[in-house]
Amino acid sequence: MHPERLIAHLTTLYSDDKFFNTNKDFSLISAYFHTLEEMGYPIGMHSHTFYEVNIIVQGSGYHYIEQQTLQVKVGDVFVLPPSIKHGYYTDDRSFKICHILLNRAFVERYKSELHSLPGFTILFETEPFWRKVSSEKMFLSLNDEQFQKVYASIEELISYEKSEYGGNEIQKNFKTLLLLGYFSELIYNEHKQKYDSPQLRTESVSIIHTMEYVQNNFHDKISTDTLAKIAHMSRSTYLRHFKKLCKCTPQQYLTEVRIEKAMEMLKTTNRSITEISQDCGFFDSAHFSHIFLKAKGLSPSAVRKTK
Repeated sequence: MHPERLIAHLTTLYSDDKFFNTNKDFSLISAYFHTLEEMGYPIGMHSHTFYEVNIIVQGSGYHYIEQQTLQVKVGDVFVLPPSIKHGYYTDDRSFKICHILLNRAFVERYKSELHSLPGFTILFETEPFWRKVSSEKMFLSLNDEQFQKVYASIEELISYEKSEYGGNEIQKNFKTLLLLGYFSELIYNEHKQKYDSPQLRTESVSIIHTMEYVQNNFHDKISTDTLAKIAHMSRSTYLRHFKKLCKCTPQQYLTEVRIEKAMEMLKTTNRSITEISQDCGFFDSAHFSHIFLKAKGLSPSAVRKTK
């Protein structure tokens, strides 16, 4: 039996300063292996201010993400956005995890390149949201051939981490971009195959496809009728399935996406609050401030001051 109580009672917050060399302009990536011998288990429940990619590279165990408990094995890939609480437990002494930590400045610096990758929004935004509301598996699982390719890249990435070479930081950025591109391609192809086939296109696949559309077009006016058409459903059927699977309406989900995008812009850019409200599809800055305060308990200007 996996003892949830061992890791559920305490949550630690890790900040960028603990893992990134803030004295270097390009120190945006930190990568390492977590093993029983070197770091021990369990990994207690924790959250962080950065993004994290976990790849199970040996053995098996349990991954606790918020309220979920997932049994994990070699080849499973997880993306953890900032503020997500998670931890690991195992009784397998060979259990080994690759952690790739991404400073938020990395995602902002390569924002255009990353968002041009089909599948990136599924990997980084839609799948983490889906985890919160559904027990249905959506995370990426690599087959043997894919895993061998990824493992070689991981070893190279970690060798850069340990290197004294002056250009190792930019090398880590490039290698990480290649890995994220490969993961995005795999999850996109897997999802597209299901969406394009009437035999494989379940309600969940159709709903996820519309969620990705929202993530990619949140700055535009998006109606429920448009989303229903994308899902190949009538408006009433689409609303029923969306509410059942996501525990909210499509418009509530759209607002949540816009708020999260605005929060990230407030923290990582110098754009004005008026510009951010326009970029995120709100009517005007007053409307944006009202909705933001209601959702986050802080005004946009208050968040900007904590940047």
